[in-house]
Order: sequence, then C-alpha cells, then structure tokens
Amino acid sequence: MHHFAYRDGSLHAEGVDLARIAAEVGTPVYVYSNATIERHYRLFEAAVKKAAPDGKAHVFYAMKANGNLGVLKTLGALGAGIDTVSEGEVRKALAAGIPPEKIVFSGVGKSEQELRFAVEAGIYQVNIESESELDLLSRVAASLGKRQEAVFRVNPDIGAGGPAMGRQPPKPIAVIRRMIEMVTMSCANTVANVPNPKINTLHSAAWRLPAC
Repeated sequence: MHHFAYRDGSLHAEGVDLARIAAEVGTPVYVYSNATIERHYRLFEAAVKKAAPDGKAHVFYAMKANGNLGVLKTLGALGAGIDTVSEGEVRKALAAGIPPEKIVFSGVGKSEQELRFAVEAGIYQVNIESESELDLLSRVAASLGKRQEAVFRVNPDIGAGGPAMGRQPPKPIAVIRRMIEMVTMSCANTVANVPNPKINTLHSAAWRLPAC
C-alpha cells in the first residue's frame, strides 16, 4: 500500500492533487510521500527485527538510492541509520540531522581525507574494502588518537546468482583467510601494526563472521 491514488483521473499524493503542485512550482518536480516512506520503513524494520537474533537489528538506508534531504530527515526521525559512500554523503547525512553514531561509510577507493573526516566526525562504522584501506584507516585513526569501529567487506569467489554489475572482483581465498585472522586477532586486541580500527565483523554476500 502507498499514499498515491487517482481521483477523478488526477493523481494525488496524500490527498494533494499533483497537478496543483506542478502548476504552483513548475515542472519537472519530484514529489515524495512521507506517509508512504514511514509505512514502508516501519514494515521493513519490523520484519528485519523479527528475523534477527534476539530481535536486535539496525536498518541503514543507502543514500545512493535517494539523497533528498527531506527523505533523509524523514528516515532519520524514524530511527534509521544512513549508509554513505563518500565524504560528501557523510556531510549530507550530518546536515540532515543524522547522528554520527548512525552513519556507516562504505564504498571503494576512500581517500585519506575522506577517512579523516569520517573518523573525526565520530561515525559509527567504516566498511573496509581492502587490506590497504585497513592500513590507511589505522594510520588516520592513530594520528587522531581514536579507535574506529570497522568491518571487512569481501566478495568470495562464490556464485550467488544475479547480475555482477558493480560487484567487487572476487578476493583470493588466501586474502580472505588473512582478513579472518585479522578479525580473530582483533577480538583479542592483538592485531599487529593496526591497533586503532576495532574490527567487529567480516561481511560478505555469502557469509558473515560474528562480531567479538
């Protein structure tokens, strides 16, 4: 169910005639329904929590789907976190009033400047895409005297069906094993040469290593 419906041949959003909006503000114009977003979010969140162990789960909205400030503010008011892929998106999430502890920084090729801004802002988590990125994050966090929450994100060479567009190249099993060892050592706070990121879990499309 959503809150868009035709009345007498004219499309309405939450009872407001879209033709009237177009006449007042001009076209093209994008119209979003807060009521629809709220309903869909609550249904999704309830389903995720029902499926999660102990009913504990956090929903993070991928800003790349729609970075409209109104949409972000609506989701933030509902308790959603935001998944970002650049410094610009982190800044936008903050501008929308999203608490830094509810922001995740994903994406490949993060620069030192981007990681520095994210760590300084106090974001919840950095999703690490490579071993070199772990080293960079460690150096950045160390220079700031902070310990940053992080997870590894890998694509094992395991077919899961569906298109491969935008997918990371599969990582060799030896690399994945080294990452698992880093996660294991991190649980004991003994990761050699990378003391500042706190690695919570190793995540992939195929399996997830539990956090320590």
